[in-house]
Amino acid sequence: MAGMQGPGHEWRRRCRLHWRHMPDLQRRRFTSNTRLGPLLRLARRWLRPADTAVLDELCASWRADKDRSTALDLKQRGNDSFKARDYLQALSLYTKGLRYMPADSPECALLYANRSAALYQLHRYQSPQQRFVCAASAAALCWALQHRRPQGDGVGTLGQGARLAALGVAVLRHMLQLQCNAQAITVLHDTGEGAGSVRDTREVCVGTALYCWASLLNHSCQPNTTASFQGTRITLRATEPIPAGEQVLHCYDTALAQLQQCQADAQSLLPAQHPLHGEIDDSLARVYATHGEWGAAAQHLQRSVHAVELQYGTGSVELAQQLLKLAQVLFNSRSVCEAESVIDRAIPLLTTHYGADHDTVAELRAMNSCLRSLPGRR
Repeated sequence: MAGMQGPGHEWRRRCRLHWRHMPDLQRRRFTSNTRLGPLLRLARRWLRPADTAVLDELCASWRADKDRSTALDLKQRGNDSFKARDYLQALSLYTKGLRYMPADSPECALLYANRSAALYQLHRYQSPQQRFVCAASAAALCWALQHRRPQGDGVGTLGQGARLAALGVAVLRHMLQLQCNAQAITVLHDTGEGAGSVRDTREVCVGTALYCWASLLNHSCQPNTTASFQGTRITLRATEPIPAGEQVLHCYDTALAQLQQCQADAQSLLPAQHPLHGEIDDSLARVYATHGEWGAAAQHLQRSVHAVELQYGTGSVELAQQLLKLAQVLFNSRSVCEAESVIDRAIPLLTTHYGADHDTVAELRAMNSCLRSLPGRR
């Protein structure tokens, strides 16, 4: 089981042991301090050579092989734990599922949504202990740069004094600020389609990485920059003149921009009742849900529900499935009344098509029970 949890689990456990053994006075100083430099220095004093050795060993021995069937099994087990109100176990299972699920799979959005629901139930916000784990991780990175750099690589000056401290503070700031603001590394891939000398290419994701300076840019669906990659090196170029004082904006997800363009084209070319409108809204909802933008996801799913109802009818299984998605998104957006209304509508439909004992029906009932148990509700 240790291999399933990945190196992060064991590393966090060691950092939390240090936190628990820290004297109360130092812990209070750490908790009350808002300056990142002192936080980093305090965490560094608590690190031992054995800690970084263990981290090296864990990272070398752990492989994150993608396996969709394993990820779906973990998701189902997480759902079972959530229904049993074992939210901590559900959180662990959803997190493991994300490690196994291929990044381009649509089930990633549901795993993120379910994980968010578990965190919500646990009231899991950024704690002093979590800040210490982040500070210890940044300190371990700086230690590695200082003590393990290859000879003659030009990094020697970086490992000295203020420059290394500045790097540690920058890393810590990003770890505290960013939840999942990673950049998809994309390349143009020849599909092999097309005739003669005309080549058909498409952009494919070959990996994900965190670029500190690129992650500082705010997301926009109308960005004024574009990113390209040469290996793992990112190059950001302006797509229009950017006046001094204006924000430099970047679209975190190229799929989002492409879908929005598809939607604009469909609205200008197709009749209002065309089923493609609903399909595009469903795809947009998935993208927004992946980014945790539940409000935007809900708006698109509501339009998709309307389109599916017009196409397949009020008693169709297709409508039942869309209502299930909408209920999950509204639940994660904490839209209590709207979620309850959609759940009440979805349960009879899903029961008709799948039976009262089906997992989807049980999931919606558990969500309904959770919503009704929230403080301030009868």
